[in-house]
Amino acid sequence: NVQLLNMKLNDASIVALCHVGALAGILVENAEIRNVEVTGDVICSEEGSVNIGGVVGTFTGNQMDLYTTSFDGNVVGMTLTGGVIGQHMSAFSRIVNRYSKGTVSWSGQHANIIGGFAGGLGQPGLSTGHLIIEDSYSESVVSVNDVSNGGGYVGTIYASILEMVNTSSSGDFQINGD
Repeated sequence: NVQLLNMKLNDASIVALCHVGALAGILVENAEIRNVEVTGDVICSEEGSVNIGGVVGTFTGNQMDLYTTSFDGNVVGMTLTGGVIGQHMSAFSRIVNRYSKGTVSWSGQHANIIGGFAGGLGQPGLSTGHLIIEDSYSESVVSVNDVSNGGGYVGTIYASILEMVNTSSSGDFQINGD
């Protein structure tokens, strides 16, 4: 089990290629993230950069609980890029009182699956898992190169059960084209 509790990271400046977040590149198995604030930049502009998040790049495992977590800054990546999480794959997750603000954008010509909170929730190709998202919002400006590849809150959701309560996105959504 992994716990990231009561943490504050200011002015992060991360430049890397894959599975990158300001606090964790990859979290595996059961994880709890609670009372975490991150500000700064996570930049992955190289061809092939995937799973880029402001807080966590990739989560994979049985369960993730994400409470009272915020990111305010800039995230740049190519595929599965999000303000808080790049790619999230788990059987059961609770996301409560979560906030993102700043800019989430693509780099390169073939970027896809970009979201203000997360690039992808669930595992592409599989509609499995139970996601509960409550009292969460994104004010991130999301910039994509194709309307089918991005969302103000989430780029793509794969889940057999999805519960969204009091969840919104109010940032700008920009389509840049090729």
